Amino acid sequence: GRTAVKMMFQKSPQGRDSRENELIWGSVCLAEGMDMETACRYAVAASGISVTRKGVLDAIPYRKEIVL
Repeated sequence: GRTAVKMMFQKSPQGRDSRENELIWGSVCLAEGMDMETACRYAVAASGISVTRKGVLDAIPYRKEIVL
């Protein structure tokens, strides 16, 4: 079946990078075989961390920083 996921984005200068981080982490998790819901949870958690940091590459969190 299909799983619908609704994501809300806060408008901020880092917003675009935040969405890109979500795509990166979501894709990594799906490639590792996680189910869609868990992959989305990781992606959203990573996005939440990334908007608190400056820069693009420095904003991407390490896996150990993502707590579900």
